Amino acid sequence: MASDPSVNPKRDEGHSIAEAEEIKTKLEARKTEIISGEVIVFAEDECHLVWDDTIRFGVGPANERTEVPIVNAKQRQTYYGVMNLANQEVIVTPCERGNGKNSHRLSQVFTGAVPRIKS
Repeated sequence: MASDPSVNPKRDEGHSIAEAEEIKTKLEARKTEIISGEVIVFAEDECHLVWDDTIRFGVGPANERTEVPIVNAKQRQTYYGVMNLANQEVIVTPCERGNGKNSHRLSQVFTGAVPRIKS
């Protein structure tokens, strides 16, 4: 049965449940390697902030007017992050923008942060 192209898979609960089960099955199959540290599992995400979303007010002396110059009302910042699910270590890296090029570059940075196991 083909999936409905008008339904966003991220919003399709059935698809999300099936995908979660698939991930669970893959992790279970490698459980011994994960526990031994031969395989490291990361959760990865990215976050896009618009400065106005995080800064709403300023505090200053009550009897003085405080002026804050706004250079770019739509200044944005993207953060990429991964968490090692075994030891809960988190690595967060800021980036100018979220795109495929930066996603690929940062996956190499995160991979390089993992010590290699020698056999």
